[in-house]
Amino acid sequence: MLPFVTRKAAWILILVVVLSLLPYLQTLSMGFIYDDRPQIEQNPYLRLWPGFARVFTSSVWSLTDVESDANYYRPLMWIAYNAIYTVAGASPWAFHLVNVLLHACVTAVVFLLTLELWKDLRIAGIASILFALHPAHTEPVAWIAAVPELGYTLFFLLALYFYVSDSSPAVHRAIACIACYTTALLWKESALAFLPCVVFYDLFVLREFRLRRYAGLAVTTGVYLAVRTAVLGGLAPSVVHDGWSVTTQILTAISHMGIYIDKLVVPVNLTFFYNLEATSRITPRVLLVLLLFAIAAWKLRGKMAWSLFWIPLTLVPVLVVSRVVVPLAERNLYLASVGFVWIAAEALVRLSQPRQLVLAGAVCIAYFAVDSLRVPVWKDELALFGQALQLHPDNTSIRMRVSSELGRRGRYDESIAQLDIVLKQSPNHLKALTTRAGLLVLKKDWEAVDETCARAFRIDPNSALCHLDVGMADLQRERKEEAWKRFDRALQGDPRMWQALFQQGTIAFNAGDLGTAEQKFAAALAISPAPPIYTILGATYARQGQPQKATAALNQALRIDPGFTPAKKLLALP
Repeated sequence: MLPFVTRKAAWILILVVVLSLLPYLQTLSMGFIYDDRPQIEQNPYLRLWPGFARVFTSSVWSLTDVESDANYYRPLMWIAYNAIYTVAGASPWAFHLVNVLLHACVTAVVFLLTLELWKDLRIAGIASILFALHPAHTEPVAWIAAVPELGYTLFFLLALYFYVSDSSPAVHRAIACIACYTTALLWKESALAFLPCVVFYDLFVLREFRLRRYAGLAVTTGVYLAVRTAVLGGLAPSVVHDGWSVTTQILTAISHMGIYIDKLVVPVNLTFFYNLEATSRITPRVLLVLLLFAIAAWKLRGKMAWSLFWIPLTLVPVLVVSRVVVPLAERNLYLASVGFVWIAAEALVRLSQPRQLVLAGAVCIAYFAVDSLRVPVWKDELALFGQALQLHPDNTSIRMRVSSELGRRGRYDESIAQLDIVLKQSPNHLKALTTRAGLLVLKKDWEAVDETCARAFRIDPNSALCHLDVGMADLQRERKEEAWKRFDRALQGDPRMWQALFQQGTIAFNAGDLGTAEQKFAAALAISPAPPIYTILGATYARQGQPQKATAALNQALRIDPGFTPAKKLLALP
């Protein structure tokens, strides 16, 4: 009988994996989008690998040109990106393929873990198929930059498999569990929810508290937090949304939990952006969430109770609203949805077999239909942001991103028009003003740059971006001394603003002060190893009579961007 069951389980597993792949094969023809661009497409650190030591001692965004308050520590993301780039270069299909394959692996582990927990092929099959097709997963699978979600979920579930399994010696399982847990942590911080999840498993399912089994996990957690603190200079992210009382933060977190549960149960109107609205009183949504978990604690027992509480436990890291840059995002549901599909599968198998088949089939068809509509939205930014703007036309954050994408495509007037809508709603929107000034620099409308930055300086006299932009305007009007001072002000406001160093170096280069130019370009390269900086540094070395250094700098520019024409011309390459 056992061989028959094993073969049947293998066929179901194959079916589950195939179903997990089908909705996402179309992503292989898609390009980079949003955060993929600074992290992969435009990231010089993938071309000039900074070394594993730098990767394991840096926050996510410090290895890009993007300034961010998010102190995320995810070294395995960069290692994965480097491995893909080494094999396939900056080819979007290769990065998309890794996401799709990781989703298939996670789905397979959901099947095996569910089979281990429930010892029931029907529950394992239904749960894993629902997981494979759930529309809330389109964001983490279709968006390359969400790969940490897939990576940490895979090893989180593998760690849990080894924790609950009894198929190998206890010591081996403990080592495997800790190894997978450590790997999950290095993919994403949210893996810290693992210890609470296994404690709740023991209490709800086994009805015991096994302190000795938690020791290794607790030590691993402590070491990770110590390393994270040393690397990032702090244990937790800084406060992003300040001025909220403790009561407001708690009620907002509960309200967000209600939104997450709603998207699990009825995955429609999915979007990349959700409005952050502080909740300072008991709303109907808050009341419903509290009532749901109160009834669950009263009525549910065993694995069903654990499955329900799995959802808030795995979402706790992103429910600390004041410290999360994007506190509401569908990618956060990837691991949390495992608890939901467990509940749904067990509920379905309690029905009669005909009803099971009809209802499960209808849900899967509906999921696949939503996937077919949702995945293509991720083909480019205008489709993604435009769909979000239709759902939330008053969301300035979305409109800012629409403007940014229009600007990236060279559609400056349309981009500025979007910013003007934001400024009409919020005249003191500093980011809208500085973005507008940057677009006017590209249009070479220097008077409009001055006017826009004058408005920005009334809000923030130390705006680094506007000091840079006014400096660019002064430089074009041959006001070199004023421009140099503006670039100094920009660096005072933002010491990582390599563009200001680059411009000062260029001024010095054109004036024949090659020593100062070399110093400025070297400082800029320490912040961002960009092809234009390497190219003009190469020209500086050439003027100084250092041809070997010049050639090395120009070759570095071409390593980052093989088609960079200025560097090729200086090297006299075709």
